[in-house]
Amino acid sequence: MRLKNDGIDGLGRRILNPTGDNLNDNGVVDIVVDSNTSYGVKVINNSRRDLFLNAFHFDNMDFSIVPFYKPPSKGKPATDPTLLANGGSLAIGYGAGGERPFKFVLRKDVNLEIGFIRLSLTS
Repeated sequence: MRLKNDGIDGLGRRILNPTGDNLNDNGVVDIVVDSNTSYGVKVINNSRRDLFLNAFHFDNMDFSIVPFYKPPSKGKPATDPTLLANGGSLAIGYGAGGERPFKFVLRKDVNLEIGFIRLSLTS
């Protein structure tokens, strides 16, 4: 989802909320790069099991793999599931998910970039 700035909270942080249509079209998100636009992802668990989520971004330009979302652990294994069963959700890049919003920038002399976000879900 594209995010819009809805002001500043009491701690001086930007309040970002989704706006517009869902950009996911059958598992593909096609973005025309605009360095002023922030993006977020909402993951919804429609299964009957509580799930733990890790997500990584695979960059096809330099073959890097970067964590996209890691559950907070504070030095110990996570014990609470990230996504509760039957509709539990996690906003990544906005809201209470704890991750920064995403911005996409093309490298110099590059007209097209392709990357993948890989979700790892375990029960």
